[in-house]
Amino acid sequence: MRERAGRMGQAIHKGSIPMSTFAVELPDEQAERLRREADRQGLRAEDLLRQVAATYLSRAEAFETAAAYVLDKNAELYRRLAK
Repeated sequence: MRERAGRMGQAIHKGSIPMSTFAVELPDEQAERLRREADRQGLRAEDLLRQVAATYLSRAEAFETAAAYVLDKNAELYRRLAK
């Protein structure tokens, strides 16, 4: 079962995984570099973009989690140093 979106950002259902579609404009040079890198990895450009987005979001989430842990762990130290 696959439903396509009529507008940017609307959900697509591919199997049981809800997905959204985005239209992205890139300068010609970046688009060509993207196509070359995707070809080099044996991927479609869309699949490479999907991997890049997943990696970026995962790293951002990991950083936020680590920063919150450090701030929480050292809260007492920060209070003492602030005096």
